Amino acid sequence: MYTIYGFIHPKPEYQKEVERLLTDLITPTRSEAGSLIYNLHKQADGTLFMYEAWESKAALDLHHQTPHMLAFFADFGSRTDVLLQSDIESYVSERVLGG
Repeated sequence: MYTIYGFIHPKPEYQKEVERLLTDLITPTRSEAGSLIYNLHKQADGTLFMYEAWESKAALDLHHQTPHMLAFFADFGSRTDVLLQSDIESYVSERVLGG
């Protein structure tokens, strides 16, 4: 199992837009083969916390090639300097055998 988690710090004036861009990914991503968990959380200070779990690295790689993710990367990815206060803190981990 592969997990990805990260912290996203939107600029206050773009908070709602960033939340919308990310929540638009939830339904299509949860329906993908290999998607185990795909959740977005919001902290009191507006920081967004994304948590994903995938059956395998192959499933995660396929996810990154879906039409909704490619569109997201083209839009959001090209505007992170405008939308966000800082770089996204993201981490990828692989489940330890027996864990």
